[in-house]
Amino acid sequence: MLALFETAVAGEPSTLAALHEKAVNGDAGAQFALGNALAEGSGLAKDLAQAAQWYRRAAVNGMPEAQFNLGVMYAGGIGVTQDHGMAAVWFLRAASQGMAEAQFNLGTLFAEGEGVPPDRAEAAKWYRKAAEQGYAEAQCNLGVMYCNGDGVARDLIEAHVWFHAATANGDSSARTNLARIEAEMTAGQKTAALELARKRFGHSLNQEPLGAGANHG
Repeated sequence: MLALFETAVAGEPSTLAALHEKAVNGDAGAQFALGNALAEGSGLAKDLAQAAQWYRRAAVNGMPEAQFNLGVMYAGGIGVTQDHGMAAVWFLRAASQGMAEAQFNLGTLFAEGEGVPPDRAEAAKWYRKAAEQGYAEAQCNLGVMYCNGDGVARDLIEAHVWFHAATANGDSSARTNLARIEAEMTAGQKTAALELARKRFGHSLNQEPLGAGANHG
């Protein structure tokens, strides 16, 4: 699971007293920022249990970053009793708002059957949502699933597309996987995969696949 999401909230108060006042009055951004301060011990004594309480308030108010952080805390037993079922609940809320990190974590819970019944097809669904936002680890995991026919029909062209995308986004495991599957693919399949990747990702995909040269032809 990922670490806590700590991006500062725009317009947060400059003093802890003002921050606390806004948080008490129901401002989700202030609640999230106060949770961060308590989680990190920044200007306040570190208190993970209190951090979880403020994240919960912000999460209930609909803030996806707080929902994600609360999911991380439940998944890891950080400031709360470990509960993968509750982690799944909060990751789902953040994932449903389009947060790629939460989509990836939710996919992992389904893949591993932690807190939810194991469901590889559901894992692939959430990995795809994160992958389509450019999340490299989700792209790599989705490529593995296509390569193995795990939760999806086996499709080396799709696997190549997602490994290619993840490699372009800096995932070293995807680069290794890409080289391996190219040994199984025909030149026509590799050409089709490259064309599909360019059609799907356009200019955002700026790296040639490993087999563009003669080594894997």
